[in-house]
Amino acid sequence: MVQRRRAVRIHEGSEYDRLRAVLHDAARRGPDRANRYGHADFRSHLLGRIGWVGAENDARAAKLYRAFAAIDW
Repeated sequence: MVQRRRAVRIHEGSEYDRLRAVLHDAARRGPDRANRYGHADFRSHLLGRIGWVGAENDARAAKLYRAFAAIDW
């Protein structure tokens, strides 16, 4: 059980970094260019990822929501 929690935290950190990069890309170049995998509802997809990553860390969630708010939809 302890090992699994550690693995989740490690995975959470890398997922946080990837998501932060996508949000930065979307704010800088636009959401259409940042949607590399062609998600039909990219906005909802990002909000879902923010919710998942931020579920264990409120401070990280707040940073991600601020980055999301910077996107010009």
